Amino acid sequence: MCNDECINFNDDDQEVDAKFMGQRLKTIRLLRGYGQQDVAKALGVTFQQIQKYENGKNNIKSTRLYELSKFLKVPVSLFFPLRDDYELLSLTQNQIKLAKLIKDLSPYRQETFYALAKNVKEAMNN
Repeated sequence: MCNDECINFNDDDQEVDAKFMGQRLKTIRLLRGYGQQDVAKALGVTFQQIQKYENGKNNIKSTRLYELSKFLKVPVSLFFPLRDDYELLSLTQNQIKLAKLIKDLSPYRQETFYALAKNVKEAMNN
C-alpha cells in the first residue's frame, strides 16, 4: 500500500528518447557556439557520431552524456525533459542567434529587450 511519500508515475510522463536527447545536444551545442567537429574532437569520436546523436539515430550512453555535460559546461539534467520542455527544441536558427545575443546583455538590458520584443509582438497581433 502506498502512502503520501510514494512517487507515482503515470502514462502522461514524457519518455526520454534518443531523438529528444539528440535535439537537446544540438540546441546546447549551437547556443555554446560549437560545431559538431569541436564536440567530436573533445569526446574523441567522429563528427558523424555527433550527427547520429543529434539526429536520434544513436542513443547517448550515460558515460558519454557525462562527458558531453562536462565539455559543454551544463548539468547532465539539462539533457532530460522538464514539464512542457519540448517547445524549447523547436527553436529556429534565428531564435538561437537571438538567444546568443541576449545572453551577453546585462540583466537590466535583457529585461528591456524582453519588454521591447513583447510590445512588438503585441503590436503585430493587433
